[in-house]
Amino acid sequence: MGQLIPVTIPPEQQLMLLLKQRLQQPDRAHEIDAEIRDRFLQTQAIMVLDMVGFSRQTQGQGIIYTLQEIYRLRDIAVPLIEKQGGRVFKVEADNI
Repeated sequence: MGQLIPVTIPPEQQLMLLLKQRLQQPDRAHEIDAEIRDRFLQTQAIMVLDMVGFSRQTQGQGIIYTLQEIYRLRDIAVPLIEKQGGRVFKVEADNI
């Protein structure tokens, strides 16, 4: 099977173009699905980090201290995740 979309374009664009082809050419869905699987299918794990006692800590120590601890968590965790080949895709309050 030949490649339907060049690999020289960014992966997100590759996927969007393949999905567009799939919509426009439903008779080739099987071939396009195989291309999508070959390029993008992989097993990954999702990890969620959450500070323990966030609300209790904020009430006891105050918001400034808690914001400092959130910053410290991000400052330590994000480089470690990235060093191991991980990718941070969402950071919200005390969660990574």
